[in-house]
Order: sequence, then structure tokens, then C-alpha cells
Amino acid sequence: TTTTTTTKTTTSTTTTITTTTTTTTTTRTTTTTTTTATTTTATTTTATTTSSTTTTTRSAIISGVPFQCPLPAGSLVFFGTTQGRAGQAGGLIQAVVFNANGSSTNITIADESSTVPVSSSSPNALAYDTATMQLYFASIAGDGTSSLYRVDLLSGQTTPLGRLNELAGGATFYKGAYWYGVQRSDHLRRVTFNNADGSIASDENMVNITGGAALWSYGDIDFSPSGLLMLMTSTVDANGATLGRQYATLNVTTGWLTIIRNGTTSDAIASLYSQATYGDDGVLYNHVTGSGAWMPVLADGTLGSVAYITAGLTDLAAVVCPSRLSTTTSTSTSTSSVTTTTTTT
Repeated sequence: TTTTTTTKTTTSTTTTITTTTTTTTTTRTTTTTTTTATTTTATTTTATTTSSTTTTTRSAIISGVPFQCPLPAGSLVFFGTTQGRAGQAGGLIQAVVFNANGSSTNITIADESSTVPVSSSSPNALAYDTATMQLYFASIAGDGTSSLYRVDLLSGQTTPLGRLNELAGGATFYKGAYWYGVQRSDHLRRVTFNNADGSIASDENMVNITGGAALWSYGDIDFSPSGLLMLMTSTVDANGATLGRQYATLNVTTGWLTIIRNGTTSDAIASLYSQATYGDDGVLYNHVTGSGAWMPVLADGTLGSVAYITAGLTDLAAVVCPSRLSTTTSTSTSTSSVTTTTTTT
């Protein structure tokens, strides 16, 4: 008898997988000043600034601030710049939140005083893209040129985008583009951006608003909920001296300009025309930099009662949620002649 024994050897291999988890914590610092009718509470924290050749990173200021749509019921959010004028700490980009209970909150978003030239006209040309939560503003250098910057409210970064083709005054953001009026001219320009990196793709003149008949200094511009462009401007001479002030609207598709109120420097109402923007409530607000008063602009160009009083700001923008905007108005690249109608009240 022959016995055969077969031995089976089993080899077991154990693989150990080691997982390393890296957690990154971003600390955001908020500077907030809250004012009510009876109590003032101020909280100040020190912002940390990290600079690179292309981007300035600052403390983000989103936490606890209603910049995203929809806004809390009864709240309005505006943005403004401060310039190198008496009584102002120039170079600040600020937000003002009007709360439903009647109080207001002032927030310093960015201190650009070491980033851009600060003067009685710089920084200027503020605009806000609600969809991406990006603020745009222009600096004005001593040689009369303007450069465009973007502030990302989500990251706290300020990024220079390059030089504009002309000197920027009032500005607004509409349908994915930055629009600005050119100081001491009647030009209205539109800036578009590259999708890949957000850099400037084009900067083109859309229309000569008065057909070259007048030189304007732009207080502010903004698109209404229906798509008309609101213009708060001053007529100036070749040296920049103010001759009068206007409140007007422009249909950017047809080039039709309607001057609603045209006043001299002694006009009690027109003399108050300053900075203006539409709020999320659909109301056009005029803000007087000197007094800090916010007043609604009525249909005939007169001003309603003072709704709010804050520190004075120069150039405005606002959070206007998409539900407030018209989706039927289109823009045109035509530079055809402009027809002007004037209504004086």
C-alpha cells in the first residue's frame, strides 16, 4: 500500500491602509459697528493682511452678515467707498445694512488705503455682482488714469484687474458686465470679463449719451429693475467746474435719454443729488455724502423724506436679488446718435 499525503500551504497577506486627514481652519475676522436709536455697540478686531504680487488677502467678513439672497425680510444692504475728504478715513470699502427693526450696521469690508491712490475722487466707480458676491471699484491715479479692482466677499481677497481705457466715474454691474461713466465726457462704457480667470476681456464705449453735446461728471449710475439706466450727473466745463446737476434715465438699447430734472447749482433739490443706487426693495435712494442722509428719489426727480442717516459714503452699490431684476431687457453695442428729451419741473 502506498499512501500519498498532500500538504496545502495558505499564505495570507494583510494590507494596511493609512489615511491622513488634513484639516484646514480659516479664521475670519469681522469688524462690525451696530447703531440703534438708544444703544451703540462697537466690536473691533484686528484684520490680518497677507500680500502677494497679484492678490491681497484680508479677513473675510461674511460671517453673520446678510449679503446672500434672499435678504432677511425688511433688510437692505448697500456698499460704499470713502475718499480722501475732510472727516473721512479714505480708501475704505464699506457695507451698510439697514435692519428691519430700524437699526443700521456699518461694516468695513476692506481697507485699500495702502493698495490704491486715495484722493477726493478715489477710490470710485463701485459696483456689485450679486450672483458671484464680487465688488468692483476703480482707483484714480494722479495722471488721470483708472485701474479696476475686484473684492471677493467670500474669500476676502482684493485682486487688481488692470487699467481701464478711460477715467471712471459712477459705475454699476449689469448682466455679467461692469458699466461705467467716463468723467468729463458723455461716454458710457461696458467691461466684460474672461470666464477662466476673471480678467478684463473687453472695455468698449457703448454710447455717447448726449451725442457729444455735454461734458458730464458722474455722481452715480445704476440700472433700474426694468432695465433703464439711472444717471445722477453734473454738467461741467472743460476745467471740471460744475454748471448744473441732472437726474436722467437712459435706454441703453435705443439710446433714448430722458432728463427728468435739470437744475442749476442753486437748485435746492438738484444740489442734493449725489450718490444713488437701487435697493432690494426697488426704491432708488439718493445718499448725500456731506450729511449722510438717505432719501428716496421720486418719479419727478424730487426727494422724499430722509429714511436713514449714516456716515457719508462716496459712490454706492447694493445687494439686489435676481427676483428684482428684469429678464426682458437686452443691451446693444450700437453707437448710433442719441435723441434727447428734457422735462423740467
